[in-house]
Amino acid sequence: MGTPTAEFVRYLDDTFVFEVPFNPTYSIKLTYSPMWYSVCHFVIPLTEVRNIIMTGAEALIKQGIEQGARRTSIESTHAILNTRFPDADVDTLTPALEAIEDLNRLKQLNLEASVVESFSAFQERLEA
Repeated sequence: MGTPTAEFVRYLDDTFVFEVPFNPTYSIKLTYSPMWYSVCHFVIPLTEVRNIIMTGAEALIKQGIEQGARRTSIESTHAILNTRFPDADVDTLTPALEAIEDLNRLKQLNLEASVVESFSAFQERLEA
């Protein structure tokens, strides 16, 4: 096993972090912050750090996919309503659609935009 690579970082608030891998499982992290007026020592299992990073990355990916699906559903609903009811002020519905967090509700409204008999009927369904 070669010499471990140390990482030294200084942040804008004058916090210093010095981290050295101790072995494949653990790293030693020394942190100094002028706000703490002391040096703190942490031993962190690298496998736990990897798990935390992977869990966070998976959550961010899932959140990004859901946000993209919400945006697509809102834009599609908007386009359908603009096509079906060109004289209606579809833009007034955008804030109400964006306020809906339930993706399934947005998908249902998207389907209803395709078959609803009038713009005012869609507005009623949106408010329900």
